[in-house]
This record gives sequence, structure tokens and C-alpha cells, in this order.
Amino acid sequence: MTRPSKQARHLKKAREIEAQKLNMKRNDKKRKIDEIINKMNEQKLDNTLDLITKLTESSKERINLISSVQELSEEEVPTANHLIKTMRYPKGPNEGKLISPYLQNKAYEYMSQSLYKRQFSVSNSLQEINNAMENQN
Repeated sequence: MTRPSKQARHLKKAREIEAQKLNMKRNDKKRKIDEIINKMNEQKLDNTLDLITKLTESSKERINLISSVQELSEEEVPTANHLIKTMRYPKGPNEGKLISPYLQNKAYEYMSQSLYKRQFSVSNSLQEINNAMENQN
């Protein structure tokens, strides 16, 4: 039987080391969780269990939203909070509910089209047209 090449042995060893590192990180996380749990009283344990149970039963969208919020920098948190508070229907049957994704996309399109394009004022546009007409004569 042929012996694996040096590169193959090296890759195998690298995979083993990476697996060990991941296992160590996982064990470290478990240890930290155990420390926190051991400091909790019975009521806090019950509340934590309820939260974890509800979280695992929640939809993927809710979990993704929570993860996105947790990834925000400290400077972005107030802005995100303001966004969620203000992007709600002000009147009508949907009052207080978040604005629909369709309207969110329309607002985004409007902003991206007008915010990042060169702004023309009426006087500048008329001046350019006037100069072009004079050049033709």
C-alpha cells in the first residue's frame, strides 16, 4: 500500500488541528454557560428556560432579525431602533403595524434613484440648454 503524499498528510493534520480548535471553543462556550447557570436562582432558571424554548420554537425570520440586531455596532443601534419605530403605518386599518415590504422597497428605490444621482437644478439645466443653443448658432 502506498503512503499518502506529504501534502495529503499535512492537510489531514491541519484538519485535525482545526477540529480540535473548534471543539475547544465549543467546550469553552459550554463552560461559560454552565458558570452563568450555576449562579442563577430557580426563578431565573425558569425564565431562561422559557426564553430558550420560545426562541427555538420561533420562526427563522425572528432568529435572523435578532442576529442582525446583535451584529449592529453600538452607533447603529439607535438608528435601527428609530427605523423600526418610524416605519409604521400612521393611519388606517394597519395603524401601528410595520410598513409592508412592498412599500419599503419602493422607498428604497426612490432613495437610491434620487439620493445618489447628480442633482440638477432648474436654473442649471436651463443654463446648459441655453449654452447648447448658442453653440449651435
